[in-house]
Amino acid sequence: MEPVAHAGVLLELAGALEARGEPDEAGRTLAPLREAGPRGAGYAQALDALERLARKRGDLLALADVQLARVDLAAPA
Repeated sequence: MEPVAHAGVLLELAGALEARGEPDEAGRTLAPLREAGPRGAGYAQALDALERLARKRGDLLALADVQLARVDLAAPA
């Protein structure tokens, strides 16, 4: 499967898990996209979803981690 298509499937699955009330599973589903880094397909979208999940859980450490990753993503190369 193409990396972009694979990322799309993982993002959709994470969204479905979040909607079903399974935020921990949603986060684990997004982990490979996050681990792939800024050059990986779906990275920015995964950060969006991980930020939303962290906010819903009130997990300030996870939220700060995602926000730092977003700053790195926005930094000029």
